[in-house]
Amino acid sequence: MNLMRLRLATTLALMVFAAGHARAAEDFFIQATDLQFGMFANDVNFTQETANFEFLIANANRLHPRFVIVCGDLTNKAGGITGIVLNSSLIKAPAKAEREAGDDQYFNIPKTARARYLSLFHEYGVRFIFAGHYHRNALARDGDLEMVTTGPAGMPIGPDPSGFRVVRIAKDSLEHEYVGSGAIPNRVEKKIAALIVDGINNHDWQTGTSELKRILLATGRFTVDVSTSPPAGAPPEAWSAWHPEFASYQVVIDNFNGGHTDAGIRWPPAVEQALVDYVRGGGGLVVYHAANNAFLNWDEYNQMIGLGWRDKSFGRGLTVSDDGKIETVPQGTGLNPGHGPRHDFEMHVLDANHPITRGLPRAWMHPSEQLTHGQHGPAQGLTILTYAKSEVSGKNEPMDWVRSYGKGRVYTTMLGHTWKDEPNPNLADPKFRKLFAQGVAWAATGK
Repeated sequence: MNLMRLRLATTLALMVFAAGHARAAEDFFIQATDLQFGMFANDVNFTQETANFEFLIANANRLHPRFVIVCGDLTNKAGGITGIVLNSSLIKAPAKAEREAGDDQYFNIPKTARARYLSLFHEYGVRFIFAGHYHRNALARDGDLEMVTTGPAGMPIGPDPSGFRVVRIAKDSLEHEYVGSGAIPNRVEKKIAALIVDGINNHDWQTGTSELKRILLATGRFTVDVSTSPPAGAPPEAWSAWHPEFASYQVVIDNFNGGHTDAGIRWPPAVEQALVDYVRGGGGLVVYHAANNAFLNWDEYNQMIGLGWRDKSFGRGLTVSDDGKIETVPQGTGLNPGHGPRHDFEMHVLDANHPITRGLPRAWMHPSEQLTHGQHGPAQGLTILTYAKSEVSGKNEPMDWVRSYGKGRVYTTMLGHTWKDEPNPNLADPKFRKLFAQGVAWAATGK
């Protein structure tokens, strides 16, 4: 046979990334590994590898990454190529990732060299290593360093199909996923950057934050960071040092409740003003469960949430009639805010055409939740999305609603109760999880 000669301008078989050099959040690149021309047919021809390679290039041109880099094995039989590469994983995956883990063998860099490389990478702040040669996907860690071994663009020898890895360049890190050749997306979408703010709440906010983060990450559409406030009783200097960077995110999820009375804990004035400016300027805000209890005397917050845990003397309330009409409860009338014990109740969708409720049934049983009644506030510019009938008030109480605020969007949900040492099956409800994820996406994008 005639050996195909490959000219390589620059080929790296092992890619190293240090922290602090990320581009904009929408940037991404493609890593392909182990084309290994000749492996499919034992060097009789390159037919399958050529087809895979052409398919890879066609899709890369369609997806428009910043660049494509090829790692790992390039040919099955040497010929016509001269160079020096690091061709193997530093850390054997999926075995333990400690420096000495993994015996010297074909797929590993020898232990003595491995320890030297890892020491240098840690010394210079390297956080990600991307490699090939293993012909399957595997992940491992050594402290803060993540070893990502990517499956082959050529012939697989493990369970993963031929494909490539898409690596998104996020704010302070890299996010990556392996894409099989039969599941290549039409485009690589920018993930929605979300920030959860928590730290003080009468509820189990740690469980709430953890589960909300899990819900969002499971969709594959979000990146999620958390900013935790100083605890109650923290000194003024601790609060002065806390300044969430709202402007770095498309949506802020408020899981903070400093109390619903005049004595409730407020954020520093600069942080409160930053949130107002952020939402007015086009940012998204999600007010989660007890977060609508907070900030009684913060006028802009009351405008943003529309309805809150406020006495009936504070403002108007809203309910939904049995035929789906919004009814106003005049200021000073109706019940003060409250709820009965956790119980299963029927949720109803009022606006089935809104992006937040899209795909949900008109009604479903929601498990082990608190059904809040008697919310009051300015109640202006609100679109009620869902409701449920309270056994206490006898009224159809709003559960989810939205409004515009300046150029931004605000989504409030009364669902999501958590309490210390109690199970939370309400958070496992698939309908709630879908509702919440779509609510966060709408607040971020309007879609």
